[in-house]
Amino acid sequence: GFLCAALSLTGQAAPTNASLVLANSERIVALWPAVTVLRDPEGALTIGDVLGATDRFVAPQSAYATLGLQQKVVWLHVPVLLPRLDSMTQPETSNARMNEAWVLDFDYTLLNRIDVYVTTDGRVLQHAVLGNSQPEALRPLRSRSHAAVLSLQPGVKHALLMRVETSGSMILPLSLSSFSSFHGQALNEQLLQGMLASLGVCLLLYSLLQWISLREPLYI
Repeated sequence: GFLCAALSLTGQAAPTNASLVLANSERIVALWPAVTVLRDPEGALTIGDVLGATDRFVAPQSAYATLGLQQKVVWLHVPVLLPRLDSMTQPETSNARMNEAWVLDFDYTLLNRIDVYVTTDGRVLQHAVLGNSQPEALRPLRSRSHAAVLSLQPGVKHALLMRVETSGSMILPLSLSSFSSFHGQALNEQLLQGMLASLGVCLLLYSLLQWISLREPLYI
């Protein structure tokens, strides 16, 4: 039927099921190397359909972090594992960092809608909706990019399933980062933007002073 046709693949082998381990030493983890893809050209598949078809996902055959303009809807799959640390053998600081929340980030603002599902053993534990079609008040995190805090349980294998729908380029620079790293990066971006804005103001004042002193229209 239609579901079988929508799930059909063209000459690509099924990926392995190895989980991406969120190591304590890596506070920002690029997800694209672990991404597999399921095409949904009609946009008709539900999360229930996809949960029963994870073996149909294949590795993308495109450039890094992009699927071009080939389809309007695509499903992404990333298996992840947040290790459980033994408080008796690991330093307290390591435990505190590992227990920190992790943030999923799509660093491309022109994606219309992203449905993020955190699943385990075929069950949906969390659902978040991102994208520029969402009102700002309803977004999980009010940030420049599309981001959401994920509920990941240490020692449990999770599967991140993401339904991405957009009318433009399917550019997908997605990553997982610790909550502190995510906000640290956001603060650095704001600092850079402030520096550039200050530079623009200085140049404007310089032009005005040159015009006042020389009366040259060139500086207006």
